[in-house]
Amino acid sequence: MDKSNKGQASIEILVGLGIVLMILIIMGQLVYRSYAKSNDLKVYIFGARLANNVADDINVVNAVGEGYSTRILLPPSLFGSRNYTVNFFKNESFVFVEGSSFSTGDTLTYSSPISTGRVHCLLKGCSSGCNRTSSQECLPVNDGMSFRVVKYAGETYLTEDYNVVSEGISSFAVPFSGETDQDPMNPPGYVRQAGDPWNVIYVFRNLGDDSLSLVFSMNLTNGEKARMTLDELRGNVVWVKSNDAPPQPEFNLDAQPQAMWTTENQPEDVDGGAIKFSGGFHVCVIPTESLMPTQDWIMLSADGNNIVLDKSERVCITYP
Repeated sequence: MDKSNKGQASIEILVGLGIVLMILIIMGQLVYRSYAKSNDLKVYIFGARLANNVADDINVVNAVGEGYSTRILLPPSLFGSRNYTVNFFKNESFVFVEGSSFSTGDTLTYSSPISTGRVHCLLKGCSSGCNRTSSQECLPVNDGMSFRVVKYAGETYLTEDYNVVSEGISSFAVPFSGETDQDPMNPPGYVRQAGDPWNVIYVFRNLGDDSLSLVFSMNLTNGEKARMTLDELRGNVVWVKSNDAPPQPEFNLDAQPQAMWTTENQPEDVDGGAIKFSGGFHVCVIPTESLMPTQDWIMLSADGNNIVLDKSERVCITYP
């Protein structure tokens, strides 16, 4: 074979290889597109099903009525490890699950109707605004999480699994109730029955306006002192009162954590105080161990199931 024939054969081989390579590329693209569409469909099914499940649980709570609760367990991700958020809008009766496309990364939104437009989130991950609108609450999910859905005073709350959580303690406390607000200067009988001296926390519901108050009563004697810090405070604060002399302490929700009931003359002398919320709330109380009464905390419960807490440990209280 002469050189010209050898060169021609080489060109033909290269052309043939190029055609085969092009066919493989086209087939690979077709296979990938089919694979991506299949995964997008799975993401869609997963997201739509999740939105429906969350909506169903909320609707059941609203149908049964106040006091009923159910627990929701959210998966760590959508199909294909796609992160997502659960979103609610004020006065809009839908739950939205927002994820992203497997193939393009574009935002995908799945929605399902709910029987209320009044959903409030007391969970740590919740935020107002979601960097977009002031009327939106969102719950970013980067890991599996569980929470309760509860109806209180006509409003629906996404809230913690337990309403009293401290070191080694996860429990429930029932609020006391009455027609007027609690006066930190005049502890009611059920506080005095806790013992003398007493060092108690309890939740109080004003039946007149359905507000909730977190009340602290400490009968400080023999020079005992108390100082606490509040953290993770969520809820609409109506007022803050203490038994300290005026002026009453200012309360800044943006300042977290913050010292509670600190006065200029007696910074550690706190015998009692109350924080009134218009509805549900969540707050963690961090004691200053060296400035706490001798006796441990008692979390009073209206059903008599009082909870003894370690006065040196942080305790988080949520209601409902």
